Amino acid sequence: MTIRTIHQPRNGFASGSHPGIKLAYADWGPVDASPEKTIVGVHGITANLIGWDAFAEKLATSGYRFIVYDLRGRGESSKPANGYDLTTHSFDLRALLDYFNIEQANVLGHSLGAAIGVYFSAHYPERVRRLVLLDGGAPLPSDTWQAIARSLDRLGKTFPSLEAYLSLFKASPYFPTWNDYVANYYKYDVIQNQDGTVTPKCQKEAIMEEQHNLNNMEKYLSALHTHIKAPTLILRATDGLLDNGKAGFILTPDGSEKMAQSIPGGGRTIDINGTNHFTILMDEGQGRDEVMSLVTKHLE
Repeated sequence: MTIRTIHQPRNGFASGSHPGIKLAYADWGPVDASPEKTIVGVHGITANLIGWDAFAEKLATSGYRFIVYDLRGRGESSKPANGYDLTTHSFDLRALLDYFNIEQANVLGHSLGAAIGVYFSAHYPERVRRLVLLDGGAPLPSDTWQAIARSLDRLGKTFPSLEAYLSLFKASPYFPTWNDYVANYYKYDVIQNQDGTVTPKCQKEAIMEEQHNLNNMEKYLSALHTHIKAPTLILRATDGLLDNGKAGFILTPDGSEKMAQSIPGGGRTIDINGTNHFTILMDEGQGRDEVMSLVTKHLE
């Protein structure tokens, strides 16, 4: 089920990097946008394309084309038995750009999507005009998996109703303020079964493979930063997901600063005060407006 606001994107399926792989996408804004005004959004580890709606509405009404998609194993995209690693995700991202005949675009990645953005920019520098990393892209702190445990624990389970599923996150520390963007994100996140129960679309086996491969890639991420030629903006959430915001950071101040300093194309890091790993993406107030202003200025 897809829940949309008054700003309607073009939805469809793009070809992935391997035969039979389809990537569900939403294409917002003018189709004739220039490379400077074309952005591709890459979401996080258990997320989906609806998570970008709060950004998409703002960008589309400002003349930007914003293409977002479900990573393989998530949302409405294909769910093959394997291929959940930064290399394969980058192959899919390249295939997505080729599908839309986009030679070069701005890449905006959140969480795992930021790590994909780092890998893609390092290996395909000619395809990336500007890079924006939202709360990710550096080696992960030791408590990362604990911090996002609630998102991971839902996978592979069946919930008695959609309301029960939504209540799991309404009661979580992830979203101090619940809004329609968050509700729509989680409504899209599930399959509604005939008996009224719901099951997350995101495949548990895919995320288990993803975790394993990410842990093995940790020591290489910092090396990849030195190969990024695109000017890069790093936006970091200041509130952690553990210990009342004092711990559970996905991107630490030290990790953010080291990443910015090592990018030869030019890196700049800015803290987004009062946001956590999730609200930096799905806030509908001052946090979103600050992020949007910083992103559009970077792209100009």
